Amino acid sequence: MFKKNAYFVLLSVCLPLAVSAAVIHVPGDEPTVQVGIDAASEGDTVLVADGTYTGTGNKNLNFHGKAIIVAAEGEPEDCVIDCENNGRGFLFVSG
Repeated sequence: MFKKNAYFVLLSVCLPLAVSAAVIHVPGDEPTVQVGIDAASEGDTVLVADGTYTGTGNKNLNFHGKAIIVAAEGEPEDCVIDCENNGRGFLFVSG
């Protein structure tokens, strides 16, 4: 059974991890969706601005097993991953 001090220590250790999550903006901080994903660490969010994203770095997107969020910054229908009939939007092959 934990004492009150043990709960405080546990919370003190865990809370900084939750607060340290970053928000990476595409294309503001990183030029492509994949570069944004690559720059993200566990728990980070990659926010993709409105627009249509095509070409290398914007298709066949691989999270590399990271527990991150990739989301549209605005309305989902205004943020499009266009694979141009060549590839896939996202690849989930690990983790």
